[in-house]
Parts: sequence; structure tokens; C-alpha cells
Amino acid sequence: MELQNTQTVEFKSKWQRVLSLSLALSFALALTACGGGGGGDHLQGIDSLPQLQGQVMDGYIQGATVCLDLNSNGACDTHEPSTVSGVNGAYTLTYNPSVSLSALSILANVPVGAIDQDAGQPVYTAYQMRTAAQSPAVVTPLTTLAVYEMKTSALTWAQAQQAVSLHFSGDAAAIDLSQNYVAQGNAAVHRLARDVASTLQTAALNGDAPAAILAAAYSVQVQTPFIQPRQFAAPVMVRSTLNDYLLPNNQP
Repeated sequence: MELQNTQTVEFKSKWQRVLSLSLALSFALALTACGGGGGGDHLQGIDSLPQLQGQVMDGYIQGATVCLDLNSNGACDTHEPSTVSGVNGAYTLTYNPSVSLSALSILANVPVGAIDQDAGQPVYTAYQMRTAAQSPAVVTPLTTLAVYEMKTSALTWAQAQQAVSLHFSGDAAAIDLSQNYVAQGNAAVHRLARDVASTLQTAALNGDAPAAILAAAYSVQVQTPFIQPRQFAAPVMVRSTLNDYLLPNNQP
């Protein structure tokens, strides 16, 4: 009986070793088939994919869900590249290089509880901001209006930015929507962005369409001029003639 038990134990031990080797071989074959056999090459392929990087702000927003809206439905779907904005609103999205960015938007869904670093306080009303995927550097209330201009008026991104600037300042070039106004200390644009953010929050509660959002945003009263006074150099003493002091058409 003791001999029989010993043989049984040895048989089980050999069978377990065979089973372990078989499982290890199957795993190795599966890993190779998935491209895992060259681990370095596989990771290098992921690292080399193109990226979109920028910052979410009216003040910097930490905790916003940022995504590349591949199907242009205005929502961050599970199959779309997405991330959560970090300190100073920073985000990075990795996407497939075969994707054309020209007609796509980047969405930033700001949830209740996200931190607006302007005051270091949580957001109390959820809302969404957007920018064109071709211009990812900043996602702000103002770039959001430009995206809505593209959708409602069939404008290019450049034309849409000019339209937003024109509405608020009377000058199509006075407001640079791609500017990080927080980092550059542009108080006038920063104040305007905060006001428009409030409009976006109200629009989110009401479920307003882009055209209604634009109308509400453009009704915001602008308190500070965006066009800086021209800076003139110190006068230079030169020899002059009478004509130097005449107005056009030789009027004195």
C-alpha cells in the first residue's frame, strides 16, 4: 500500500509539472501573437503615438474630464481618448495618427467638485467647454464660443476666433483666443472668461443649444477694453519742412 501511495504522489507531481509547462508555453505564444514578445517595441509604439496637450481654464480647472470627440456628438464616449485634467488644468490625450483633427473638437466636462484654482474652491454647477482639436493649447469659455461659431455659422477655426473677438471688442484681432491669459496675466481676458463661464453654467442647466449659448454670452457686458493704447517712442529731433505739419490734402 505504501508503494502504491508513493507512485501516486510521483505521478501527480509529474502531471503538475507537465501542466505548468503547458500553461507557460500557451501564455508565451499568446503574448507573442499580441505583439508582447518584443515588449520594448510594443511600448515604444505606444509612446510614439501623437499627443494633444493643453490646459483647461477659466481659471485653471483641475478634475475636468477631457476627451477627443471622435464622433462629434458632444459627449465623451468610452471608446474615445480621454483623461482628467491635473494641476494647472494640464491634460494630455494620445490618439490614433490616422485620425484627422480638422473637423474635431476637444471637450472638457467640468463636474461638480472639480477645483477652479482661481479661488481654490470646488465647482458647484457642472458645465462643458470646448476647443478645436487643431488648437489644443487652451480649453476656455472663449474657445468654446469659437467652436459654437463654427457649428452655427460654418466658419473656419480662424474665422470663428475672429468672430468672437469682434463681438466682445469690436476688433477681430484684439483678443487672442489661443493665449494662456492666466500665465500671461491678461486680467481683461481672464475676467471675460469668468463671465462667459457663468453663462455656460446657466446654459448647461437650461440645456441650451449653441445658438442660444452664443446669444447669451454675447450679451455679457465688457467692462475693460482689450485694445491696449499705442506706445509711442520718444520724439526724435529732425529737420522738418512746413509740409511735415500739414494734415492730409495740405490742410494746416
